[in-house]
Amino acid sequence: MMTLLAPATVAIFVYMLLLWLPELQDNAPVLRRWNRDGSAPDESHALNSLIRNAVSNFATRHNLSATQSAQILGMLERPDMMPVTLLIHPGLVHWDGSRFVRGSAFKLLLAGIAGLGLIFPPTVGAAMGETSLWIFPLINIVSFAMGWFLLKNALSDTSLINLVLTTRD
Repeated sequence: MMTLLAPATVAIFVYMLLLWLPELQDNAPVLRRWNRDGSAPDESHALNSLIRNAVSNFATRHNLSATQSAQILGMLERPDMMPVTLLIHPGLVHWDGSRFVRGSAFKLLLAGIAGLGLIFPPTVGAAMGETSLWIFPLINIVSFAMGWFLLKNALSDTSLINLVLTTRD
């Protein structure tokens, strides 16, 4: 049984780790801290250019218009509402011309979390008899935590950015 569960556990962990890698880049912790602190950046502040670059990269990747990019940049006054997860992980969503929808990476994230739900109970059962197998349930827990963090933040950011971009004045 573990000959099937161990490679599946490792494969899901590697995928979650690959999804998580942008969180470890230089600008991601700065954006997260700014998002939590809630202070609007000054015009001359280096944080302002970092945020503008992140929004510009996001807009370029999804071919957003200048007006739509300006709407996202208009959220600078409300840092707690800025979709930081989507700015760090732009591949999780896809612009279909009128709104953002789940991208292929998001769908694989959902599949990975569902796979963890199926794999976790048998790996715990197999590990109960052998101490050396406890690494696999621990890897499952870490993978689930990483995936859940991305999932909950991406869902809220997607609905927020759709609200901002589809609202007509």
